[in-house]
Amino acid sequence: MIKRTLFFSSACHLNIKDDQLVITNRETGELNQVPVEDIGFVVLDNQSITFTQSVIQHLSVNNASVVFCDSKYHPSSMLFHLDSNQTQTEKFRNQINAKEPLEMDQQLKNYKYLYSIF
Repeated sequence: MIKRTLFFSSACHLNIKDDQLVITNRETGELNQVPVEDIGFVVLDNQSITFTQSVIQHLSVNNASVVFCDSKYHPSSMLFHLDSNQTQTEKFRNQINAKEPLEMDQQLKNYKYLYSIF
């Protein structure tokens, strides 16, 4: 099933009720609901958007990514579910299993080698 991308560019409040994302438009008071399991991406492009922590938690559990935009409307950060992101999970696992002295020794050897070339 293709997941939905939700783009928010006006002031609104987001919260969760009965596994539905409830969207309240602050200007008109209009309410909309979207099933959380149907959402793939959420783009927040307005600094007046507010949300509850449960919104992020429900989106994460349902493998949806959240993109935050800066004041110039450019993406500035992204949240995604770590358990479902294989590449990031592998990086974290390698960092946890790495032995710091070995990494430092190798890094020093690399620097020494580079300086010997120049």
